[in-house]
Amino acid sequence: MSESEKTQDAPKLPLRRHRTREQKQETTLGIFLRRTTENPFILPAMGLCLYSMYRMTRSLFMKDSRAFTQSGRMRVGAQALTISIAAGGVYYEAEKKKSRALQARASPNSEPQPPNSTHSSPSK
Repeated sequence: MSESEKTQDAPKLPLRRHRTREQKQETTLGIFLRRTTENPFILPAMGLCLYSMYRMTRSLFMKDSRAFTQSGRMRVGAQALTISIAAGGVYYEAEKKKSRALQARASPNSEPQPPNSTHSSPSK
C-alpha cells in the first residue's frame, strides 16, 4: 500500500464541532454577552487577575520586592479562582442538561407546569 493510498483511506476529522445556523450568525459581541450571562462570575475574577498583574508591574518599576511578591500571590489566587469558577460553571451546565433529560424522560407527554404563585387573588 503506497503512502497516497493510506492518506486517502484515513477518515478526516472535523476541525470544529457542528454549529447551528443561529450560532454561525452570532457575532463576537453576542458570544461574549451570552457566555457572560451563562457564568457571570468569570468577569470579576478576570478583573481581579488583571488588577493583580497591574500591581505587580507597578511594584516592579518601583523596585518594591515585598509588594511584588504579594501581588504575585494575589495573581495566582485570582487565576485559581477563575479556573475553579469556569470548571464549576461547566459542571453546573452538565448537571442542568442531565436533569432536563431525566425530567423529559419521566414525563414525555406532559408539559412542565408553571410554579404556583404565592400572590393569589382571594376567591369569593
